[in-house]
Amino acid sequence: MDARRNTTAWPRKAGIPTLEALLNEFPDFEHLQLEVKKDNRHRLNILCNRLTEIIQRRDLYKRVVITSSDSWFLQEARRRDRKVRIGLVTDRKFPRPVNTAARLHCDFLCIGWRICTSAIVDDAHRRGMHVSTWTVNRIHDMVQLEAKGVDSIITDYPTSTRMFFDNRAKAALHLPTPQESAESTDSTRPAISS
Repeated sequence: MDARRNTTAWPRKAGIPTLEALLNEFPDFEHLQLEVKKDNRHRLNILCNRLTEIIQRRDLYKRVVITSSDSWFLQEARRRDRKVRIGLVTDRKFPRPVNTAARLHCDFLCIGWRICTSAIVDDAHRRGMHVSTWTVNRIHDMVQLEAKGVDSIITDYPTSTRMFFDNRAKAALHLPTPQESAESTDSTRPAISS
């Protein structure tokens, strides 16, 4: 398969790696959400078997979640191995996404960021679900989703997103408290540390 389809011109073929090749190349990854798109049931059945087998053989239960908008597929993944984590992908308010995810015994709710509300996040958290939003490409929107309590976001720009949040965290560590600011302007008093 050639990854150049529907993109700007690229001088040579760019293959799409298999999941096994990706896992071999990056064995220390923190977390993967493997989204399975809708397809015919025969192909989904084969894919479900393969994904479950990879998760079992590599003991990826805590680092991989299989997500899909196809409720049949999620039920099949759960039926094959109850320890495999699953997540509902949705961008619809109705039927209620948290109720649908709970009915499917999902561990994750992967919701389109435009319909994500604090009430949905709170409800999902009460039911023990991780809330992930997609596809969020503006920092402003990410900060608003963070305030709503989402657990993770999916973006087309992971490097710049990571840079922003890492820099923000570093800046917060180095901001002086109001008391420290006042003390630093008074050179006659020694610095107080606790």
